[in-house]
Amino acid sequence: METVGSSAQIIPFPDPKRWSAIAKIYIDYLTLGDPRAAFFYLEYQLTALNLKEVPTVLKREIEREYRKRGFRGPVYFGKPW
Repeated sequence: METVGSSAQIIPFPDPKRWSAIAKIYIDYLTLGDPRAAFFYLEYQLTALNLKEVPTVLKREIEREYRKRGFRGPVYFGKPW
């Protein structure tokens, strides 16, 4: 909990139920051959959730979805250009 002055402000943690939906759409963009769209989609979702970087749980969910679709190798989370 973060305190501001004399009042306490509760900062909600993002709902982990959304991770699988975000991962599926991210992998959809990657497998359709549009890594820039995947990157911008992920950045948009992180901004909407007030996150500065990809949480480890979301990275694992994305990697799980990637392997579930039969792909091997690393998944890149950085800028594709």
